[in-house]
Amino acid sequence: MFRRIDELANEGDGIAQGARTTLERAKGTVTYEEKLITQAKKCELFDNYEEKCLRFARDTRSKCAHPT
Repeated sequence: MFRRIDELANEGDGIAQGARTTLERAKGTVTYEEKLITQAKKCELFDNYEEKCLRFARDTRSKCAHPT
């Protein structure tokens, strides 16, 4: 997703340029994945259903890695 945002930003897309800046600041933090999903949605890389699927997959992975 970041690669596609970067491509859009290089093509002059203002929303993607802002998204890239936000993601570069968040790189290496615990909030990066959440920001990546949010920013990709703003860039219209996927619809609401796909956003829910991505969040579900991320949450499922996190639960498997860190069972409660």
